[in-house]
Amino acid sequence: MIRSYIGEKPVHTHENIGLEDFLERLDSHWGGSAEVITVIAHAFWNGPEIDAVVILPRAIAVIDFKSHGGRVQISENGPWRGESGLIKGGSKLNPFAQIRD
Repeated sequence: MIRSYIGEKPVHTHENIGLEDFLERLDSHWGGSAEVITVIAHAFWNGPEIDAVVILPRAIAVIDFKSHGGRVQISENGPWRGESGLIKGGSKLNPFAQIRD
């Protein structure tokens, strides 16, 4: 069973598309399960807005939707770079720092 709680609709189209695609895939894989999976999307968590938090029976996943094709070079504490340039995480250096902070 999947429970979804969606906050404010995001301004960025790629976040809407990413969330819709994610929920469809989640439902196709887990929709008939007896286990409860909770998705909290577009909610503020102690300041920053997080695109999605997924609470699974044995894990918690935090998701930051981005719209970048091709390869992405990532670093825990440095900038992330895609083929079209820097990939920011909100006002943070990279998406990992956005979620971590």
